[in-house]
Amino acid sequence: MNLRSLYLPIVIPDDVTKKITRVHSNPAGWLVGQFLVYLTRQKNTLKRFIDDKRKRIRFSHPIVGVHVRRTDKRKEAKYHFLHEYMSHVGTWYDSYEKRHGKVKRRVYLATDEPMVIRKAKESYPNYTFKYNFDSAVFAHTLKTRYSERSLHRLILDIQLLAECDFVVCTMTSNICRLVFELMHVRYWDAPDRIISLERDFRFPFYKQWRMLFNKTR
Repeated sequence: MNLRSLYLPIVIPDDVTKKITRVHSNPAGWLVGQFLVYLTRQKNTLKRFIDDKRKRIRFSHPIVGVHVRRTDKRKEAKYHFLHEYMSHVGTWYDSYEKRHGKVKRRVYLATDEPMVIRKAKESYPNYTFKYNFDSAVFAHTLKTRYSERSLHRLILDIQLLAECDFVVCTMTSNICRLVFELMHVRYWDAPDRIISLERDFRFPFYKQWRMLFNKTR
């Protein structure tokens, strides 16, 4: 058995299991989130960059985050159209307005396809879209995707998505899972604040581990 496979199931240390499971609906997501917040702590220059961008786009609440992954998405997961994401956005705002009254319907849209931003603005004029267009442009091609500038803008998208009141994404994406884990730290218990258009939260290669586990039983 590949040693890596031993760490693929969603587990948490025995010494904290009882404490966390009493108060949290997704202990593994919460625990990983604690590590990630520490590992991704920002230096002053990066923090200033994110704070400046947040102010420039006038990021404010309430706001729903949407992460639409394109480019290489079709190689590993089902393609989802924009209206599938926006359907959940509309449902969330309908519920929110029943409790709080009419609000400006803001959406923070993160994507690696610039055309998604243009289509969203054209197709949903009753929503106010916040986005970092550079993030989509840099992530769109392999030539610029792995540059330092692209990395900074990816971190920006992750940070702002994790700050949203609700997020619609796909858990086959590392970005979606990372946002989910970080939201556990910001909101304590985040499962009700995020929805995946496909599978639920799990660690990468979980399916392969399950197949291997079943064969060895």
